[in-house]
Amino acid sequence: MDKSYSPNKLAALWKQAQELCDKNKLEDALELLTPICSEINDSEYISFLNLAGLIALNLDKNEIGFSWLLKSYKLDPKQVEVNYNLSIIYENKKNYKSAVGHLSKALDLDPRNINCLFNRANIYETLELYEDGLADISKLIRLEQSADVYNLYGLIQNGCKNYNQAINLFKRALDLDPDNIEFMNNLAISHKDNGGLNQAKNILLEAIKINPGVALTLNNLGLVYEEANQLEKAVEYYRKSKDLQENFANSYNLGIAQLKVHDYKNGWKNYESRWEINSFKLKMIRTKKPLWDGSECRSILVWGEQGLGDEIIYSSMLNDLKTYCDNIYYACLSTKTISLFKNSFKKIKVLAMDEISNDDFFDYHIPVASLGQFFRLDAGSFEKYEKYLFADQDLKNKLKEKFNKPLIGISWRSNASVSKNIDLKEFKKLIHPNYQMINLQYQLTIKEKKELNSLGIKYLDLELFDDIDTAAALIDCCEFVITASNINAHLAGALNKKTFLLSASGVKQFHYWMSPTSNSLWYPSVQIVNQQKNGNWARDFELIYKQI
Repeated sequence: MDKSYSPNKLAALWKQAQELCDKNKLEDALELLTPICSEINDSEYISFLNLAGLIALNLDKNEIGFSWLLKSYKLDPKQVEVNYNLSIIYENKKNYKSAVGHLSKALDLDPRNINCLFNRANIYETLELYEDGLADISKLIRLEQSADVYNLYGLIQNGCKNYNQAINLFKRALDLDPDNIEFMNNLAISHKDNGGLNQAKNILLEAIKINPGVALTLNNLGLVYEEANQLEKAVEYYRKSKDLQENFANSYNLGIAQLKVHDYKNGWKNYESRWEINSFKLKMIRTKKPLWDGSECRSILVWGEQGLGDEIIYSSMLNDLKTYCDNIYYACLSTKTISLFKNSFKKIKVLAMDEISNDDFFDYHIPVASLGQFFRLDAGSFEKYEKYLFADQDLKNKLKEKFNKPLIGISWRSNASVSKNIDLKEFKKLIHPNYQMINLQYQLTIKEKKELNSLGIKYLDLELFDDIDTAAALIDCCEFVITASNINAHLAGALNKKTFLLSASGVKQFHYWMSPTSNSLWYPSVQIVNQQKNGNWARDFELIYKQI
């Protein structure tokens, strides 16, 4: 510290800065403190740094505030308030790791600090680290029973899929703050996730009566209607939400709903807002080349962006590109599909995503699902469908040698959602004397293997999850495929196999399984079997049996 700053002078400067703050003359206070903050190099005077840092933050001079608080922290790391304030800055920067680090240091010093416990639990909830959040919020609820604490506790329990506990916690929050629209929305979403669509709808309609100008409420009501398969109502409320306050969430939801009702022109346009969602952003390739705009070009890179099923279904549009471009490259998001795609798209250069070391070899690029805005704009654009995936013939022939009857391939489970699953025992009703039933289900459990044996359904010791070539070859050996909504449905459809897709009642379906006819627009060989009675496949399986 400069010797010109005597103890008396420092005391006077501190008093003057405090008086300026009391008069709300924050700019003047910061200007007064800046010279001394620059001179401080030991922990004796860190109170000046802390005050200057907080003043700067209040003036939205975040980097200046951050620099003074960080300097204070480095001089004395054992300050609860400084660690807390630094955590807020890091959280605003979405640097959650550093934010949690400072909150943890503060809590080591003061384990019962309410603000630190709340903020760390809140960050854990944001990061979907629900078990960590549960540990913090369980401590916090013993110290403070405020509406905000109950609400955060509810969000964490909902993330843990403890829906009944979440519902009770949101109700406690609303007991303390009855007209809080945020809490009402959270309660409604918990009811929706718990299957209580009517309760969710009624809560959201009540929230709209209290305040009709909240875009989140309208968006969530759209989610409820979509879950209930009332798609026109879902579109209506997503659109109202977007008109009120456009954001990527309501635009994306509107796009999906519009695709489900076959409003492809608007649906694809709104679906592009997915690139504002973090999970999609992470898959965006790094390139300075422009997105393809639908015009003729010399070369284009199309790249995979989602799961295996999506990669397969949207690759149906790759051949449409041939009239626009001579040099087409396709980068597979999953290495599992590379060999199959190379065998199927002979005039397209198929490569792995990690082979893209630079962007010198293409003029334009486009994520594969975005081709829909050019090639799938109405039901008629699906009519030119042709089989586009081709299994390895040598592998297929070797597998065929193992059977002496025509095959019916079955799979009953989806890793994406247990609600799509079918009880394996149901397939006993489809055993036919003229066919051999063969397992297509990947990642079999020991219990499932025993059950297959007891039903007389053949399964081979094959890798059907990681080895897509083998899965495709086995499916291509089949006369019929009967499957839940999983990768097998996509492979069978792309191979143009007669397929029965089992769509359980009350289960939210992807837009591409929503069709104006009984067969999929995307895969004409796939017949969508919508369960007629919730929890009971008897009648549906009877109708399938008559067709095989």
